[in-house]
Amino acid sequence: APGAVGALSVDDVRLNRVEAFTATEVLAAGQTELQIRFNRPLAAGALAATAFTIAGRAVTAAEVASDDPSVVYLTVEPLTIGQQYTIQIAGLADAQGRPLEPADLQFIYNPATIEIQLDNDQPGVNFYGSWATSTAGDGFIGANYRSSTGGVAANRAFWSTRLADEGMYEIAVRLPAGEAGRSSRVGYVIGRRGGYDTVFVDQRRAIGSWVRLGAFPYSAGTTSLVALYGSLSGSGEIVADAVRWRRTLVATDVPTDAMARPTTFALLGAAPNPFNPTTAISYQLSAISNVRLDVFDSLGRRVRTLVDETKPAGSHRATFDAAGLPSGLYLARLTVSGGAPLVRKLMLVR
Repeated sequence: APGAVGALSVDDVRLNRVEAFTATEVLAAGQTELQIRFNRPLAAGALAATAFTIAGRAVTAAEVASDDPSVVYLTVEPLTIGQQYTIQIAGLADAQGRPLEPADLQFIYNPATIEIQLDNDQPGVNFYGSWATSTAGDGFIGANYRSSTGGVAANRAFWSTRLADEGMYEIAVRLPAGEAGRSSRVGYVIGRRGGYDTVFVDQRRAIGSWVRLGAFPYSAGTTSLVALYGSLSGSGEIVADAVRWRRTLVATDVPTDAMARPTTFALLGAAPNPFNPTTAISYQLSAISNVRLDVFDSLGRRVRTLVDETKPAGSHRATFDAAGLPSGLYLARLTVSGGAPLVRKLMLVR
């Protein structure tokens, strides 16, 4: 009855369906930058690199794109062409602060390259101030290159091209061989999606090869601008030849058996193992279950409870942070309603 102790009155119940969190695309520029696109925005800002794990490859940096919060940029150790990788993702939250279920994204690194080159005498390249045409040395593209004096604001060079496809593009400049009198600090400004970046190059180290400025995001149909500014450069000779844009697509090639729902529950282990100080413990469930995942030391004392809740069927991952614990052997124990406990060994090495 209304007003009775313990009574519950419900006037309105509204159910909102939230689409499951998934990664929809993986792109790469070169072999060390990955771009992961998700199907809904994440909380903006820098992420802990430990939220992303690739077996055999260190993830050194992770950041949500400032202009597109559904995209995360990763910096990783070089990937090997033709090799299959699994990116384990955990500890993320969407833009509303809702925690996202851990996910595994499998792909085979099969790059398909789109490349554009603009030489110094082609349309789309403009020089301002005082520039001389030179053929001294070797390693330049085409018939010649341009040279000028650093530290002079009037001396500028611009390369611009339209990029038909969205993605991450590696941008590099060609520097002819020769070091005598070259500037040790030459400033380039790169116009990319969402803003501009400035990169400095020591042109004294030129050996007639491509020098990488970095990897930058672009939307389809936008124009990329690379500018060399004398005002941003130190004294000495500055040279300008060709600029190269290179986009590498990494197709998400997921084996069909990897997408199947697990037929049993299992404690799959931890990666990395040995570890210091964090590792990710993976497990799978064949049905919605009450789950408890604990970590014990070698004396049988519980040191962490990582999971104690109901989980849906599928693959899951929990992070064990051993900060403050001594080196040694630990045991991860998974208990699922209706099943016997499963145990895996973990080795903390400091």
